[in-house]
Amino acid sequence: MAGAEKIINDILLEAHSQADYIRTVAEEKADAILKKAEDESRTALEKAEKDAEKAEKEYEARIASSGEMNRKKAMLAGRQELIDEVIRQAYDKLAGLDDAAYFEMLLKLLEKTAHSGDGVLCLSEKDLKRLPADFAQKAADTAKKAGGSLKISDTPEKISDGFILKYGGIEENCTLRALFDDKEEQLRDVVQSVLW
Repeated sequence: MAGAEKIINDILLEAHSQADYIRTVAEEKADAILKKAEDESRTALEKAEKDAEKAEKEYEARIASSGEMNRKKAMLAGRQELIDEVIRQAYDKLAGLDDAAYFEMLLKLLEKTAHSGDGVLCLSEKDLKRLPADFAQKAADTAKKAGGSLKISDTPEKISDGFILKYGGIEENCTLRALFDDKEEQLRDVVQSVLW
């Protein structure tokens, strides 16, 4: 029996040795897998941190850009408002001229708009009431220079200022509002160049 025990002990020793070897190899493989997993985790974490940092910078840049764009929009709106106000004040100043200066302005406007042919100059009720005594003659003389004739209508037009010229079936709106509206872009450009 001593021989059988020796064989069994040898087999057990061999089995323990094999088990130790398998355990060592398994532990080495587990350590390698664990190290690889840690490395991949670290790499993934570093990438995630870099991506988050990049996303944060991009977000901050978008916020800054958006803020700058909003600032520029507000500045542009402020400029537009200022230009509108200057144009409003210019209109009010012309509409509010004293009678002599106002009707002198109308005659200058008539010099630019009178045509050949027989025409009628239509004014507002307010302007008909304050019409200077010599205005009708001056208007007729201005029309004559353009090769036509002009009389002032006794019927008031529903306008606030300026005049309407009628030649046959054609009407030309020469109110201050129509003139300002017609030249709005040019006025804006002039005001902008003066202000900035």
